[in-house]
Amino acid sequence: MAGVTKGMIDPDDVLMLLIDHQSGLFNVVQDMSVPELRNNVIALARTASLLNIPVLTTASVPDGPNGPMIPEVHEYAPHAEYIPRTGQINAWDNPPFVEAIERSGKKTLVMTGTLTSVCLVFPAISAVAAGYKVYAVVDASGNWSKMATDLAIARMAQAGVIPTDTFAMVAELQQTWNRPDGMKFAELFGENIMPMYKLLMESYQKAQAVQKDGPETIMDKVDDMPTRETMNSALDLLQQNDLATSCEAKAALGLLNSSHPFTDQLATAESIHIHVKVDDTTALPHDSIAAAGGQLDYEKEGFIKFKMPGGVNLIFSSIAVSQDDLAETECSRRARPFVDHFGIDLRSEADDVAALFQSIPCKAKDAGWALVSQGDSGGGVHCCHVEVKAKYWVYPTACSGSTIPLEFAFGELKVNPVSGGCDLRPMAPDKAAAMGGLHFVINAFARSLAPLVAFLLRPYAMLMRRCSNNRWRFDSREFAWTAKLEENIEAMRDEFLAVQAECVPNLKDVLTGNQQMASTGWRLLALRYWSFDVPSNCQLCPQTWELVRNIPDMTMATFSVLEGGEHIPAHRGVFPGLLRCHVPLLVPTPADSCRIRIGQESHSWQIGQSLVFDDSFEHEVWNDSDQPRIVLLIDIKRPLPQPLRAINNWLTRVACSLFVLGTTNWDELTVAPNPSSDIPAEEVAPAAVRSPALSR
Repeated sequence: MAGVTKGMIDPDDVLMLLIDHQSGLFNVVQDMSVPELRNNVIALARTASLLNIPVLTTASVPDGPNGPMIPEVHEYAPHAEYIPRTGQINAWDNPPFVEAIERSGKKTLVMTGTLTSVCLVFPAISAVAAGYKVYAVVDASGNWSKMATDLAIARMAQAGVIPTDTFAMVAELQQTWNRPDGMKFAELFGENIMPMYKLLMESYQKAQAVQKDGPETIMDKVDDMPTRETMNSALDLLQQNDLATSCEAKAALGLLNSSHPFTDQLATAESIHIHVKVDDTTALPHDSIAAAGGQLDYEKEGFIKFKMPGGVNLIFSSIAVSQDDLAETECSRRARPFVDHFGIDLRSEADDVAALFQSIPCKAKDAGWALVSQGDSGGGVHCCHVEVKAKYWVYPTACSGSTIPLEFAFGELKVNPVSGGCDLRPMAPDKAAAMGGLHFVINAFARSLAPLVAFLLRPYAMLMRRCSNNRWRFDSREFAWTAKLEENIEAMRDEFLAVQAECVPNLKDVLTGNQQMASTGWRLLALRYWSFDVPSNCQLCPQTWELVRNIPDMTMATFSVLEGGEHIPAHRGVFPGLLRCHVPLLVPTPADSCRIRIGQESHSWQIGQSLVFDDSFEHEVWNDSDQPRIVLLIDIKRPLPQPLRAINNWLTRVACSLFVLGTTNWDELTVAPNPSSDIPAEEVAPAAVRSPALSR
């Protein structure tokens, strides 16, 4: 190893002290995320193993509420020596700990400790007083608040401790990339300290591969294939004319990500088309499309196609182009415009392209996405005036970030002006199964009854209000379970935030036939929805489910997210026999930037204060901030004396069934379980709760 630059750390004189990294204390950390803290500790342990740096660990009352040490410390630094304590808060007050340090013969201590302001500050200052040079790795320690961390750093610096961070410490110990284990350090940076660094490594490895093997020849054959720039241009046109949402645009751009399951097929595509369903193709902004370089390729009544620059095509239709269109009713009709599907055109019939097309079923299976084929019989697949050899339709899951179907069309595009037939886009297999048989009949019947039931419930709403003295707000202390939820706000919030944001369904996709409530920024993750449990969602949030599952008379438990800048119009709850509770988990600042109006009164949410109200009163919500508002929404049956209670229980059952069957896209409500979850769905909810049409 090269000599040490003056003023820099000498790795040969380093002893690493990892103090009180305990699972209980990690729950108190607020100045950084726990995964970030955990990764930084792992990075230091890995570094010590790579450089053969001795490590001492210790824990504060590990058999008490502070909890055991996180296992990763000794997993990644198996040579570390654990020094038990006898209750001392300051590890330096424990003689065996100090004796182990002295035996090492090292004079430079790299130290971490959770919590920073106690478990790191106390021994660090003590070590400096004893004549050691001490480096305090602050972001591998963790503290209960940002202010406490700032004060801790100031106090340590005044005492002669050198504050640093994990990235700087590992780099200083590494010293040079010109070493046999240089790639292992690169992996460490990318996996534990700075995930963005992994992207740099991937770019470098790709450049090395191109230099060795040459460019990808398939790419060279395509003169005008879609790029992120041309895709952005087409999407800007759609968004500016309210023909696509930002979520749909994000999904389209996601096709060009290197991590997409079908990146090879997409890289080979001659063109990509975005098919948008509209109410009227004659009302399209033709001038704007032409100004953006769009050229009319084909037009018939209810169908029009434009070729845009750079291999991106735009198709608009108001006629039926899918089996979903045929299954729609007046109540369930989805509001236009929306993106129906993305088309990937593999026009070349060369062997390498054919092989890529034939690999699509395996790719879909690996991704866990449903697939339907067209054209297997050899007769080709028709669409208006053209036909291709074959198609695969792929249906992404919600956790992929988008459920918009993908159409892979293979073969030369043959124009047949005589034929006007169209092989409809197949319905997603799970949806087709749900629409079949008894479920389809029940859905249609429920949709027809829902408006009548809502009308008949109006006098019942008046009766319910009289029973509650016409008050809209209820004291949360009347419901003992609210206190338990308020005590666990942080755990529920962290569990929800661990779910990928793009997995959380949008209300506009869940509800059918209620476009007033179809806000693009109102999302919900339902654990129980109108008395029906959602097992896969419960698997994503097992702690929250355990807290809410036994709430008496609960019909709804869902995380409700309202994005910044969104407004929920004035409305009333659909069934007056229920009360609604909001348990705030994340509230924008300032407080008055996010509020709810119930009747004539306005209310702002506060962490730790549940809001219980009668949502049959007209209410309206605003989030004028740029931050999301997250509440845990609980619905319970209204407390009533007998015999009203028995009547209300029966009506609630009927109303819940009609609402779910008549207005809910159940396949959109469910989120795919986290593959890492080891909780079987059967332990979250009974197996009979798989079909909301047939069981509760």
